[in-house]
Amino acid sequence: MTPKDDRPEVRQRLLDAGLKFFANRGFGNTKIRDISEEAGSNIAAINYYFGDKLGFYQAVRTYALKLCEEKTAHFRSMVETDPWKALYSHIDTMLSATFDHKLYQSNLLLMRELLGSNQSLRPQWNEEDERRHRQYMERISAMLSALLQEAATPMNINMLRYTYHSLCMFLPIQTFFEKTIRKDVANPFCVTDSLNQKNLRNYIYQTIKRTVDVMRQQSNGKESLVDTPKFEN
Repeated sequence: MTPKDDRPEVRQRLLDAGLKFFANRGFGNTKIRDISEEAGSNIAAINYYFGDKLGFYQAVRTYALKLCEEKTAHFRSMVETDPWKALYSHIDTMLSATFDHKLYQSNLLLMRELLGSNQSLRPQWNEEDERRHRQYMERISAMLSALLQEAATPMNINMLRYTYHSLCMFLPIQTFFEKTIRKDVANPFCVTDSLNQKNLRNYIYQTIKRTVDVMRQQSNGKESLVDTPKFEN
């Protein structure tokens, strides 16, 4: 390894390049040489910072999780003070995985694990992982409970969560499927070419707003309009 590789920015370039290749190709189809060339470094630098290919993958995975957590941090403080604004922020955060290439790659990397191609590489969850996931789900439930008010049953909370999670996640997954697997599709859909983040965010937000209103009407047996703010930016 040359002295110029012993710099923090080299490690960062390697992580970014590793995220790109592991996300798009998977662990088995990724060559370390390709990553080092993308990062403008050499294989010795990967060995120096990460040990071996598996150690490098685990470091890239940790980096991907960190990017996702940092993106959700700003919405947490809104849950108790303004749940509608928190929902809007969370939808925006989830959609960032479509419009921000690093977050897209992070979600794609983690999705590969869920689908099985990288599953054997995923470390077992420890107590800290369980704690963070539990806190995240508690925040989501608290936010949706505040929106639903008297209609906040476990079934309604889960249905609402799955509704907007699905809306936020389906489009990038379908885009990836058509562009990389169904290459025979004549006119593959690309969400980033067809929509902008602001319009998609507002559409999903208004969909959830209407769903909440219906659930609350069903709960109290009479018309109940939810007064929610409009966000334009």
